[in-house]
Amino acid sequence: MSDKNRILWIDYVKAFAIITVVMLHIPIGDPYRHIARSFVIPVFFFLSGIFSHPSRYATFGSFFRHKTIRLLLPYVIFNVLNYLYWLLIARHYGADADMDMSVTKPLLGILSGIEPWMYHYKPLWFLPCLMVAETLFWCTYRLSCSMDKAMVLPVCMVVLSGTGYALSALHVPPLPYGIGGAMSMCIFYYGGYLLAQNKNLMTAPFLQGNGQGWLLCLGMLMVATPLCAWLSLQTAETRVFENTYGNLLYAFPATVLGGIALIAMAGLLCKLPAMRLLQYIGTHTLPILVFHLTIAGWVKGVTTFVLGLPLGIYDLLWVRLLLVAAVVLLSVPCCCIYDKIAAVVKSKALPVNS
Repeated sequence: MSDKNRILWIDYVKAFAIITVVMLHIPIGDPYRHIARSFVIPVFFFLSGIFSHPSRYATFGSFFRHKTIRLLLPYVIFNVLNYLYWLLIARHYGADADMDMSVTKPLLGILSGIEPWMYHYKPLWFLPCLMVAETLFWCTYRLSCSMDKAMVLPVCMVVLSGTGYALSALHVPPLPYGIGGAMSMCIFYYGGYLLAQNKNLMTAPFLQGNGQGWLLCLGMLMVATPLCAWLSLQTAETRVFENTYGNLLYAFPATVLGGIALIAMAGLLCKLPAMRLLQYIGTHTLPILVFHLTIAGWVKGVTTFVLGLPLGIYDLLWVRLLLVAAVVLLSVPCCCIYDKIAAVVKSKALPVNS
């Protein structure tokens, strides 16, 4: 999607979501973490569904080539880089220095996509998990097209999600590449795809900067936020990779309401002049995902070993929030470098008009 065709509220929602991920990994602690986990990963699957465009790929080969470059290639490259950084530097400092950690287990984690083993950089579990969800959706979409039956796609999406949630209810251990979580998230991915098919909703007046719908957005935010918080705290913490959600009667509506709250907040900001920094963050969620923990480690290293501040200051919530802001801002130059490298890789890996 070119800059002139971008939809501002979507970029804002993506920015809020990735900032929430950074807050979770700093971490900000409970009850904030518990509430944020209830919706932030499903929101990313929903947003990915908006940009799925399955009709662009006539063959599985073309689909897989594009998704490999977009998801699996960054997964492999940044896993290797972060593993080497952890092996040579990070494991000798901070909390890792006091732990007896296998140097080979992260390699098995990279190959299998098992999040608990990827202690060199756990957030990367999301990329193969999303790849699984996108593959399931594309295959189901092509099946629907070949059968020429409109109901095949929604029925399959419901069945896939139902299967994922059934695995959760049966306490099946986490599967490689987050397969269980990817199946459960299919319903949110499909929801994003459905939204993208309705251009009127995508550009709804109450979500645009034309002054309409301000009270509606405010009302949605004020209702959805406390309800999401209350519902999420009534059950176990959502962990998509582990495919655990607690009681779905609480967890599922909490997820939906959390997404509504983010959309409403984005809609409110759309009434103001465009916030270029926030929009830039929203268009660079992938590089922020792969850089933010390393940047946080650098900031902590500077404050501890250069400025001489005790590591205990990060037990304070306001200091952690400052760290979140610093990490997000310091990610921006990393995003610029990432853009240049990604452009070169894509130009060499994908043929013109592929």
